[in-house]
Amino acid sequence: MALQRAAVGFSPHSGWAAAVVLAGPVPRPVLVDRRRFLLAEPDDPVGKQPFHAAEEMRLPQATRLVDRCVADSSNRAAAELQRLAADLEAAGYRLAAGGLCGKEARPLGPLATILASHALIHAAEGEMFRQALREAAAKRTMPFVEVVEREAEARCAKAVALATETVRSHLATMGRAAGPPWTKDQKIAALVAWTCLSRAPR
Repeated sequence: MALQRAAVGFSPHSGWAAAVVLAGPVPRPVLVDRRRFLLAEPDDPVGKQPFHAAEEMRLPQATRLVDRCVADSSNRAAAELQRLAADLEAAGYRLAAGGLCGKEARPLGPLATILASHALIHAAEGEMFRQALREAAAKRTMPFVEVVEREAEARCAKAVALATETVRSHLATMGRAAGPPWTKDQKIAALVAWTCLSRAPR
C-alpha cells in the first residue's frame, strides 16, 4: 500500500523544538504526530546556551565549546528526524516536507563579534538550533520552508487557499481533538506543517 504523504512543522527554542505532523487532504488535514525534539540535554545549560557559556572564555576555548555544541545539536536533530520518519512510515505515512518558524535570518558575524554582544549571543543560539533542523532536513533531501512567526497564519491561509477564519477554526478543531499540549508552539508548528503539506511532492 502506498504511504500517505505527511509534513512536519517545527517551533524551535533553545535546546528543543515542538514538532507537529499533519497529513491528509490539504483543505482538512489531520494531526498524525506531535512530539518534542531534544536538540540538547534538558539538564545541560551549556548545551542549551553555548554562546552564553562561551562569553567569558578566550576565543580558542570558546570556539571549541561552540563547535562541539553545534555538532551535537546537529547530530541530535538528524537522529530525531530519522526517528520521526521511521515512526511515521510504520504508521503508513511518508515524511515528504517540513519547515520551521523563526525570526528573520540576519548576518551574525564571526564568533568574536557575537560574544561581544549579548543581543547577538541570543540571536546566535536561536539560529544554531534552527540550523540544526535545516541540516537534518537537507540530509533527507526533504523540501523545507521557513516562516516568520507573525506571518505564519496568513502564509498558511494563502498556501492552502482558504480564508484565515477557516484555517483558525480547523486548527482549533485539531487541538480539541488532540488534547493538551496544544499551546502556541503546537499551533505555530501546525500552521507551518499545513503550509508545507500544500507543497509536498506527491
